[in-house]
Amino acid sequence: MGNKTQKKKINKRKLRDLNTRSKGIDQQIKEDQKELKKEVSYLDHIDRITQENYVPTNKDIIYCRIPTTGVNVVDFNVNDFPWKIVDVGGQRSERRKWIHHFADVSCLIYVVAINEFDQKLYEDETINRLQESLFLFQNTANNKWFKKTDCVLLFNKIDLFVKKMQKVPLKKCFKKYRGGQNPSRAQNFIAKKFIEVAQNENRSIFTFSSIGTDTKNIKNVFEAIRNKLVQKNLENMGVC
Repeated sequence: MGNKTQKKKINKRKLRDLNTRSKGIDQQIKEDQKELKKEVSYLDHIDRITQENYVPTNKDIIYCRIPTTGVNVVDFNVNDFPWKIVDVGGQRSERRKWIHHFADVSCLIYVVAINEFDQKLYEDETINRLQESLFLFQNTANNKWFKKTDCVLLFNKIDLFVKKMQKVPLKKCFKKYRGGQNPSRAQNFIAKKFIEVAQNENRSIFTFSSIGTDTKNIKNVFEAIRNKLVQKNLENMGVC
């Protein structure tokens, strides 16, 4: 009789834990849907999209979210400057696939979704996304492949971050933060946290803000990154 009672208690506890996790995932999905709704709703354009001769606009493509899986190599030019981007998946299950691909890269561009400071991982709803991003950057930047590689910290979705700062305190992610709701102070605080875990005398770390859905902004950011890298290479050569 005692064993049956104990089993019932264990099963109830497991069910309660499962429901809690399920609610956490559902809440996260709702939050992500809210973020997406703020940016674009394809349903608002359903008549255009369902036409037989429909051709996606640049905006349609930009707002289409597809998780990066595996390793993707993309070659392109920005103002006659050639780029080879090795794009990799950041999800936990993807990381082991790509770290060894970076033996000879000239720069590590690490993209941080800065607006996710109050959100949890899909894989583990107990882990804060921005804290996880900080942890991953620390491990990646200090890996043997990158110890002497210059880093670019690209704080993306800065527009959503500024809006969220008016409603959600950064203390949800960093309890020691004391800068109030000022977006600039908050961004500087976050940037300092990232730089602290990876700074060493063998490399430089540059920080930029971006709006991933603003093509003009992204173009300007890449131009600024290019200028920084060219200047750093000239300094290493003793030219300036």
